[in-house]
Amino acid sequence: MGFGQTELNQYDSTGKKHGQWIEYLNSKFKVLKDSSGASYWAYNYYDHGDNNFRVSFGNEWKNNDSLRHVSTDTSGQPRIKALDGLYKWYDKKRRLVSEDSFSGGVHLWSKAYDDGMLVLRYDYTQMYHNDPMTYLIEAYEEDGVAILYYWRNGIDGWKAYPTY
Repeated sequence: MGFGQTELNQYDSTGKKHGQWIEYLNSKFKVLKDSSGASYWAYNYYDHGDNNFRVSFGNEWKNNDSLRHVSTDTSGQPRIKALDGLYKWYDKKRRLVSEDSFSGGVHLWSKAYDDGMLVLRYDYTQMYHNDPMTYLIEAYEEDGVAILYYWRNGIDGWKAYPTY
């Protein structure tokens, strides 16, 4: 399991998802309600019902793109596989749109590109005060300079807060 948590798929006292959950995804990384139709699974985190977006809902935009798994051969593995290795998404013009790296269902990092230029990098291994619900975001300006943020729960709720 990711980040040393012992219990999966728990609800808080009000019936909302809380803590580490297993999410099931189809072949285009769309999050499914259950394992039927799933090709993959990955860990995700919730804070009293709030999705922290390691595996985000709304990946449907990728339906028009193509996925390439560039890591080792996965044949012979179970029908529903843990996301493991490097996955690259390309648009219809064969331009790299995003990359995602996983290890045993744990999302390590994600990169987003715009017209071939790196614009966002999410580093899920870099946590704010060792809180597994948090992660580092690098937003790249046109000149290549990165502005750093942490996705965390702060005075304005869950959002990206500058690191300064």
